[in-house]
Amino acid sequence: MEPAEVIRTIEEVNLSAEKRKKVQTRKSANKTGSTKRSGARHPETVKKVARQGTARRVKKSSLQLVNNSNATVGVKRKNRWKYLLPVLLILLLGIGAGSGYYIWYQSFTEISLAKQTSLVMSGYDGKGSVALSLETLGEYKEFFDQVETSISKATDLSNGDELQISYTYDPDLAKKMKLRVDGEPVQLTVEGLAIPTRISTDQLFEAVKLTTEDLSPMIRVTMENVSEDSFLQAIPFEIVDEKPYYANGDEVTVRATIDEDLALQYAYAFEGDLAVYEKTYEISSEEAYVTDPGAFTEEQLEMVYRNGAKYFDAAHAKEYGLRLFSEAHLNPQWANKQTFFSWVNPRVISAYFNVVSEQGKELLETHVNDLKVVYEATLTQPDGQACNAEVVVQYTDLKELADGSIDFALDSGKIIGASIRNTNIKNMVYDTDDGNYISTKLK
Repeated sequence: MEPAEVIRTIEEVNLSAEKRKKVQTRKSANKTGSTKRSGARHPETVKKVARQGTARRVKKSSLQLVNNSNATVGVKRKNRWKYLLPVLLILLLGIGAGSGYYIWYQSFTEISLAKQTSLVMSGYDGKGSVALSLETLGEYKEFFDQVETSISKATDLSNGDELQISYTYDPDLAKKMKLRVDGEPVQLTVEGLAIPTRISTDQLFEAVKLTTEDLSPMIRVTMENVSEDSFLQAIPFEIVDEKPYYANGDEVTVRATIDEDLALQYAYAFEGDLAVYEKTYEISSEEAYVTDPGAFTEEQLEMVYRNGAKYFDAAHAKEYGLRLFSEAHLNPQWANKQTFFSWVNPRVISAYFNVVSEQGKELLETHVNDLKVVYEATLTQPDGQACNAEVVVQYTDLKELADGSIDFALDSGKIIGASIRNTNIKNMVYDTDDGNYISTKLK
């Protein structure tokens, strides 16, 4: 029962008691009137009787009021339990439900996908990249196998870039496996990317050292990476369309192929951001083999012709005497098992300059160029028998020096053949049958 209802009940009880009191008072007044009509009493007797009557009425009325008050309190207690029992029942049900939910809630395993995510940053500022890796918990492999991760930007990253990592997964599978998954997107800021070392093309090819050997047109080129930088040492340099030999003025192109992954790893950025870089070098040597027959002057050639006369000595006469007399069908003269031949009046009749061809360069085993001077001389012996013969004197590897002068390699001169038959001499001086040399007649 609500308090107001209790109060109203009490008020009603009090109102009934007042009505009963008024009724008793009227009855007492009527009896007094009857007494006067029947006979007079002493005033004190009348007052005493009145007081007794009033006392009895008050006592009776008070008793009735107490009994009525006890009844009201009983009603209040009964009505209180009537309302408390449902409240207690609801509380008990709530506690039971809460306890059950707590037990159910605690039976789930909490998993934060962000905590299971690893980021691998690579590259350098402006060229950075990120890769995501989701670590799988073994007992929940089925769940992790279907989780998909994505990132708002994964390449060409710079320090300060804002990224968001998002996750997609099957909530029903998570519930089935009793997983409470935190898969909220993760915000992060890129930082810590290295500042790249920027390399120009010229700086790149400072690692290249070209070394030349021999003289033009037989220059051999070798290349070496001389950089002390660990990354530049790893760059493969190559000569494009490499040839076995080069001449003055030829160009050699060196190509560098950049491994982008390696460049990112070492934080190197290259001018133009290309995968392949090339640089061209001009080949030259201070000295060169003579390849142009027009390089000789008449005065120089006359000097060579005069020099050749010194090879017509007794030793060479003896070396070729028997062969030439045999060709001429002459009998050599012997004395003490020896022959005695000599040359008389050697004179120049022709001269040829030969230089190796492009084909011959690849097969070259001897000389690059030569100057062959053909002399006509008389070979005699003491008994007066003689024959005319053509003799070839050869000079090899004539050079043009840095000052423009010609080194005719006079010390290399030697007689390479002699015959009384001109055809034999022609075959000897031309060196053109196999195409390895180009021959030019100078005289």
